[in-house]
Amino acid sequence: MSHQRRKIYPPGTFLPFPQRLGAILQLCIAFSLLLWYLFQPFMGEYFELRSRLLIYEYAMGTNELIAHRTEQAAALKEHKTRFAQLPEKEKEWILSDYRHIQQYAQRPAWQKVKDGLWTVLFEIPPFEMAWIVFSITIAILLLLQVEGSRQAVWLIPLIAAAYIADNQLSSPPFYQSADLILFPSEESLISQYVEKPLAANPLIQKAQLEKGWANYLAQYWSRTGNTLEGEFNFTIARLGKLHNEPISKWARLHNQRVGLLSALLFLFWSLCFAWISNRKEEVLTPVNATLISTY
Repeated sequence: MSHQRRKIYPPGTFLPFPQRLGAILQLCIAFSLLLWYLFQPFMGEYFELRSRLLIYEYAMGTNELIAHRTEQAAALKEHKTRFAQLPEKEKEWILSDYRHIQQYAQRPAWQKVKDGLWTVLFEIPPFEMAWIVFSITIAILLLLQVEGSRQAVWLIPLIAAAYIADNQLSSPPFYQSADLILFPSEESLISQYVEKPLAANPLIQKAQLEKGWANYLAQYWSRTGNTLEGEFNFTIARLGKLHNEPISKWARLHNQRVGLLSALLFLFWSLCFAWISNRKEEVLTPVNATLISTY
């Protein structure tokens, strides 16, 4: 025969559910942000470098990723022939840049860990780092119900407001790659190189824009009106713009200006967390306290 024992916990034993949920969410957000910075050399930077290497490989005609596609195989073959005909000096700096990026992308894992730690310690803006540290510390103190932790939560929205003010007033605008200046605007592409007004059907629009892009390459970047020649010259021009760019640009992204909407959402959540944490909850009495049954 089973015997049921009821244990009544005194009032205040557990943090109220809304405050407990808010503290756990705050911990998750802060830890996720910290880990996102820490593992950038293994994720964001890798894709950035791989995308950049693909431009070099496309110009040299060695891009194995698209070599199996029938429509791209002929283009790669022509690019390879044209690349071999470039002046030796031009080929030399392109190949040198390509090898340099390759070596950097293939650096040892311990070096990537070191770069991630360096970013966390020295690259993250001070107010953002303070927000992460205080969020983790105060959320843990809240869960442990340390006296004064509820009042300390108001430091988090204050730090968030200071971060937003500093970011919007002193940080540079969103970073753009140097080769973007070579791309025509959508308005000029449509008005000058798309032969007919855009159709209402998205699939037809896509075909029209692709045809307009091909016309742009043939007319602006080729002396003979050849689309593939224009594409090759355009790609070489992109590499010229990227020649003086730093190999890795992800570290500088931490200090760029964030969008105003993102900044306001950041502040809004910080205020909500502070409000939830200081909300007065009904104290459980022994009559309606949580009952834990054991068998």
